Amino acid sequence: MKKYALITIFITVFLDIFGFGIIIPLLPFYAQKFGANPLIIGLLMSSNSVAQFIFNPIWGRISDRYGRRPVMICTVFGSFLAYLLFGLSNSIWLLFLSRILAGVTGATIGVAQSYIADLTTNKNRSKALGQLGAAFALGFVFGPALSGILANPKIYLLITKYVIDVSYLAQYSYGMPGFIAAGLSFINLVMVFLFLPESSNIDKKLGKKAFDVEGFKKVIKHPEMRMLMIILCISMFSTSNMFSTFALFLQTKFKYGVSQSSFLFAYFGICTAVVQGLLVGRLVKRFNEIKLLCASTVALTIGMFMMPYMPNIFCVLIASTVIFLGNGIMTPCLTSLITQRAQESQIGVTLGVSQSLGSLARIVGPLWGGYIFYVGGYPYPYLTGGIFAIFAFFCSIKLVEMTDKFKNNDSLVQN
Repeated sequence: MKKYALITIFITVFLDIFGFGIIIPLLPFYAQKFGANPLIIGLLMSSNSVAQFIFNPIWGRISDRYGRRPVMICTVFGSFLAYLLFGLSNSIWLLFLSRILAGVTGATIGVAQSYIADLTTNKNRSKALGQLGAAFALGFVFGPALSGILANPKIYLLITKYVIDVSYLAQYSYGMPGFIAAGLSFINLVMVFLFLPESSNIDKKLGKKAFDVEGFKKVIKHPEMRMLMIILCISMFSTSNMFSTFALFLQTKFKYGVSQSSFLFAYFGICTAVVQGLLVGRLVKRFNEIKLLCASTVALTIGMFMMPYMPNIFCVLIASTVIFLGNGIMTPCLTSLITQRAQESQIGVTLGVSQSLGSLARIVGPLWGGYIFYVGGYPYPYLTGGIFAIFAFFCSIKLVEMTDKFKNNDSLVQN
């Protein structure tokens, strides 16, 4: 039963990120269609994360109190509505509304991580989270690739020429990926409803408060847990600089449009899938999560500083590979370390807090990236991302020292 439950949650994450991956490469170009500049695009990217910052801890708390399954059903249904609205958007304000709604119900990944934590032990959790990350990455391979096809009006003319008349869809090319993403979310909703069992032992002692400020304080009060959260925020800030401005970077430096950008986003997914699906489990067995965390911050730093100075697209791929090698190792290691140090009944709220703090970083990151791109040019989001990645490296070194000091603690998040 546990094996099939894990397979179901992996497929759920894959479909969720498939839909997300269809939207993200298209979003800057869709916003430009309504007259948005890089600063407005940064605000659009951040609006989703603002909503996640507010609501992810609430969903995490609810999942601890009432179970993972009902929360998963709610969040997937919310994604369906958000993508449908995205497809129907005819103004920048509707785009904002669709991204905010997606953020309000954007706790699917956090709840999936809690689900994995419920069904695994400390020994095999990093491997399972790496596999979950691979499902995430595969969705980000196929989603952007499909977006690059659907957003190209020439595709509909080509189909009209050789198969059936769909030329009328060319005028809706930017909205069509949203409708496809909505369809995937509906399939996801049906699958979760029919095939995903409950995983957690619901703690009736948690009370009925959805958002527990004291619980939030308990998560971050211990120095080691707090350091993990700081590293998470810094790394998220660095990578969100890249994601929010990458399409604009390609457009400015190489004159690339939505199709070319989408396929490069798909390459990011391939890198992450290989690292998290094939390497993380093996690396954790040979080393440990904290040592890998230190190495991953080094890779992230090097890749960020390389990116703006790459002379051609092949060199951009090299720099991207270095970045996603670091990020692909960092994410499951951070999540595993956080769950290992959380009390069992508080895993959902702890991961909700981590997701929320990650969302805070994804608020500031795109805002800063859009602003510095607008006033300074394309190199600066990556240079500032690299500087913050250096801070993450020193924090990870400090974490090694702290872990040695507190190694006798069984749990860092106490009642």
